[in-house]
Amino acid sequence: MEAVPDDLKRAALLEGVELDAAIGAGRFARVWSARYRGDAVAFRLLHDADGPRPRSLNHPGILSARARGRLLGRPYQILPLFPADLRQVLGGRPLARRLQRPVLMTLLDALEHAHQRGVIHGDLKPANVLLDPSSARTALGDFGTPADVQALEASILSAERSELAGTASTLPYLAPERIAGGSPTRAADVFAFGVLLFEVLTGRLPVGLELPSELNPSLDRRVDALAKRLLSRLPERRPGLGEVRRELLRVLPGAEGDSERLPRPPAPQDMVYVAADRVVFGDRDDRDASPMFEASLPAYWIDATPVTNADYAAFVAATGAAPPRAWRGGRPPGAQARWPVSGVSWHEAQAYAAWLGKRLPTEREWERAAMGPEHRSYPYGEGFDPTRIVREGLASVDELLEGASSEGVRHLTGNGWEWTASPFVRYGQPGPAPNDARTIRGGYDPNRPAAANAHTRRGFRPDAADHGLTFRCAMDPERGPRSSAH
Repeated sequence: MEAVPDDLKRAALLEGVELDAAIGAGRFARVWSARYRGDAVAFRLLHDADGPRPRSLNHPGILSARARGRLLGRPYQILPLFPADLRQVLGGRPLARRLQRPVLMTLLDALEHAHQRGVIHGDLKPANVLLDPSSARTALGDFGTPADVQALEASILSAERSELAGTASTLPYLAPERIAGGSPTRAADVFAFGVLLFEVLTGRLPVGLELPSELNPSLDRRVDALAKRLLSRLPERRPGLGEVRRELLRVLPGAEGDSERLPRPPAPQDMVYVAADRVVFGDRDDRDASPMFEASLPAYWIDATPVTNADYAAFVAATGAAPPRAWRGGRPPGAQARWPVSGVSWHEAQAYAAWLGKRLPTEREWERAAMGPEHRSYPYGEGFDPTRIVREGLASVDELLEGASSEGVRHLTGNGWEWTASPFVRYGQPGPAPNDARTIRGGYDPNRPAAANAHTRRGFRPDAADHGLTFRCAMDPERGPRSSAH
């Protein structure tokens, strides 16, 4: 184990950093494991005082510095420390099924976030993907290379170094046009993602005419067609990242399809299981959703879609409850059977949930479902996409599957606001809500389109029965729902 130079150790202590051991070295920096404010971190020190600086990107799937400064005349960064990188976790085998979807979706979101800001990665490969297998926490390292820069830095944790065309990229992940001397591009990043996808699903690099499903018969064969397009020799034939996300959501198993998952209760019909986790809630830029905070959230089930008119009609017929005022003759229009039921007060929504042995979700449960395990800003990604949500009125819950979270929860934004069980109070402020208001989530406001995200929260009187108010149910793992056919 390489010793830390004495002068560096003393200078770091003055910055509050206790250096431990060297864990990596790249063309521009060296990295040590360290302790900072009681946490295990990575300490990255540039070799050159004027070395290249990665562009700052703020995304949970992109490795970002907790602190920065200068030490011995050179810039340094304090970074989160991960137990492994994806190359180490793979070890020549397919990635565990429970990790495939959250890891790949996080990487897609990170790439899309960067591309939207004119940043190309240029060195996407498993050694640059930092991973905590116990929680599926994933971060893509060394993001921030402008498209016109040829000198790229490999991962701070990568042991592989392959100098090619003035880069530090690894050969199997380079698109053909890069090998021919071309510049990094979005399409080249998409090709590299295709190689990484192939390796994640099969444990092997793509060679010759082998298809993913031939190497791993458990895979959906639709993966084969996607892999072929991603690995096309012609950049213009490779799909965009949004299309890749939609295809992967269709063909990759969610948590409910994972045979390697931890034991859990039998899946209730049309509900999605959300595992217990530490979750970061809130939005620093939204007055009603700040300050941001971290909290533990127990496991729970949540409805995959809002409660529909047909669902609520069964409740009305069985209990004699009053139908929503918008229903003519006490029943919803036949063409709207699969629309979210609306015009239901908070108290009526609670009664429906209790009839099924369920409950309304807390707003923390709702927000975690909307963020997904990737902690996205929107259920479907980092940027607002109006084509993935119902913006005007209400529509069938079977539409716009591409707006679903990576876990398969649909219509969390758009298609009406949703009641939650939580009182509407400012974060950090105790006490009852004014007028006993309850928090609603997920609606679309045409005056603030981008606010149709995972964090926006509003308050509404519990006795209100507005046409734009809908709801879905949640359930604790140890409980079992009653059938609606009673």
